[in-house]
Amino acid sequence: MLKKSMKQEGVNTPLLFTNGFDINDIEQNLAHSFVDVLSLGADGQPVIPTAGTYKIYVKTMQQGGFKAVQGGDLDAKLTGGDALPDGLQEGVSFAANALEIKIVPSGVQGVTSYRVQICQNLT
Repeated sequence: MLKKSMKQEGVNTPLLFTNGFDINDIEQNLAHSFVDVLSLGADGQPVIPTAGTYKIYVKTMQQGGFKAVQGGDLDAKLTGGDALPDGLQEGVSFAANALEIKIVPSGVQGVTSYRVQICQNLT
């Protein structure tokens, strides 16, 4: 089984993906998550930020609160998608039965919004 979710938000606003009664962005029973962040300019096209990070957090039933994902501080300069040379786009993956995944931009400059895609599978 594979699940994909995508959301977009202004660069100063955190994004939350959740598995709850009303919102089902992610599936708790899928234990492997891949998070990809794409920085966008005013025209909606990929751009290379000049500074900042995107911080990735996960909440599981065992933790009760959000915890930083190991390797989850993404250098914003590596989230420019097609604006970057091939192979430089950075993302993060982790193994956890996630209840919620939160992405928090920190000091990201040179962009107006960002898009996050989360893919999950069993392995």
